Amino acid sequence: MSSVNKKEIEKFSKIAEEWWDPNGKFKPLHKFNPIRIKYIRDTILSEFKIKKEHQPFKGLSILDIGCGGGLLSEPMAKLGADVVGIDASNKNIQVAKYHLKKSKLKIKYYNSSPENLKIKKRFDIILNMEIVEHVEDVDFFIKESSKFLKKSGVMFIATLNKTLKSYLFAIVGAEYVLKWLPIGTHDWEKFVKPEYLTDICKKNSLKLKKIDGMTFNPILNKWSVIGVGSSIPNIGDAKPYDLLGIPLIMIRGKDEKIKVLHNVCSHRGLRLLNEPCTLKNVLRCPYHSWAYDFNGSLIATPHIGGLNIHQVDNFDKSNSNLKKVRSKVWMDMIFVNLNDNEIEFDEYIKPLESRWSKFISKDDQNLIRHASDYGYIKLNVKSNWKFAIENYCESYHLPSIHPELNKTSNISDHYHIQGLPNRFAGQGSLKYIQPIKGNKKFNNFPSWPEDLALNAEYVALFPNVMIGLHIDHFYIFWLEPISPNETKEHIEMYYIGEESAYSDNFKEMRKENSKFWKEVMTEDIFAVEGMQKGRNSKVYNGGNFSPIMDNPTHQFHKWVATNLIDKF
Repeated sequence: MSSVNKKEIEKFSKIAEEWWDPNGKFKPLHKFNPIRIKYIRDTILSEFKIKKEHQPFKGLSILDIGCGGGLLSEPMAKLGADVVGIDASNKNIQVAKYHLKKSKLKIKYYNSSPENLKIKKRFDIILNMEIVEHVEDVDFFIKESSKFLKKSGVMFIATLNKTLKSYLFAIVGAEYVLKWLPIGTHDWEKFVKPEYLTDICKKNSLKLKKIDGMTFNPILNKWSVIGVGSSIPNIGDAKPYDLLGIPLIMIRGKDEKIKVLHNVCSHRGLRLLNEPCTLKNVLRCPYHSWAYDFNGSLIATPHIGGLNIHQVDNFDKSNSNLKKVRSKVWMDMIFVNLNDNEIEFDEYIKPLESRWSKFISKDDQNLIRHASDYGYIKLNVKSNWKFAIENYCESYHLPSIHPELNKTSNISDHYHIQGLPNRFAGQGSLKYIQPIKGNKKFNNFPSWPEDLALNAEYVALFPNVMIGLHIDHFYIFWLEPISPNETKEHIEMYYIGEESAYSDNFKEMRKENSKFWKEVMTEDIFAVEGMQKGRNSKVYNGGNFSPIMDNPTHQFHKWVATNLIDKF
């Protein structure tokens, strides 16, 4: 009997030369590799109770089954482990050996399957990573693999779960849409459900320690909006915000610039701030009164050396400052990149800024003012945040969901917006008419050309902000994910210049404009909550999209798929 599936081996042998090319056929694996290395490392340190930092795996033996070109074998060797890598593809092994010469590590590679491996050694750790979905017989493969595991050893088994999501992302997304992998690389029928794999492990006397799944949320990895600068207008104004459970502080410093800090005291990890406030001179921890300046620098450690002894010789305060979050304010929106892994913000926003340069200049951007009244709307929606973005991208739903809006700006007056590179999408109108009756008008953007006076654009800037740009006002509509099926929608209204935004002359108009947009956004709740309920159905297969009317929404779907696959 053999665990080797010859067709699978042939598929990977054909692309073996690209194992170490981060932009080649194994790009998804390269993106995912740091995550799985960290997971393996942390698990081994915990299971074997290892505390040493330098080469923590020294003294441990690892068998990497289905090692491919050595993407896992080499990091394990760098951590100090005695590594053996095996693969049923001789071409893969040759690539692994060739790269090994460059790395100058010590790894033994064999062209073999587990059942044919001619060594008697047992290993502390066995890695079966992304391999069981490619073998001929999973039961037999696990049985033969387990023969090489010590009684006290640990086996890692990673595979794609057999779900609709895995089919869409790993096959439709990676192979057909993004073309990162040759078509046919994965066979969904060979994907394995966790419960099936668990049963096989039990049959082979393997004790299940834990089951973990990998998740990815683009809110943390991309430039995401967490608030607006006008909500903290004065020096010392501070506002807490939890981004998917991670506590942050937005604070306006003495230089009048907004900074975002982790809302965590470096002493004992207490959340520093729970409510918006105006700080006098310092940000002080309510637990032991450690104090920080507005830049997050630790400046006071009361009684750290004992009663009335406020400093100690061997403690460097500069190593315990509050951790800064990469942030940027643009058009009053506070953007953060929590994982510090995105391109520079100026590069990120450049395509949209360039597009809108035909309407507004840099100076015009500085003229927007948050409305002094009727400037904020909050809506609670029982749906995933991505449904709101989906909905906002297209005008297809105007006649049915927004009949009143459709009277003033008909679906036939709209055009698609698909911003490249893939960062935003939406719709534009050729017939924006101020919805407020009367002769009085809000002030216009000075640079807005007369021949585009009736244009307006509604853009979803991925991942979580929607923007409405008009000649006489501007709104942002940012999303706060609460749970997989709950979202807070924050709508902020802006006008051009202080008169339109603040004066009593325009108060009633601001009220009417806010009322109009609240009604429009509320109408959308029916759609997004309905999609949430409908897509919980097992019979929903991904939908049938209009090749014409759904293009901007499809662009958002492509962005989501790209980032999910890019991560894994």
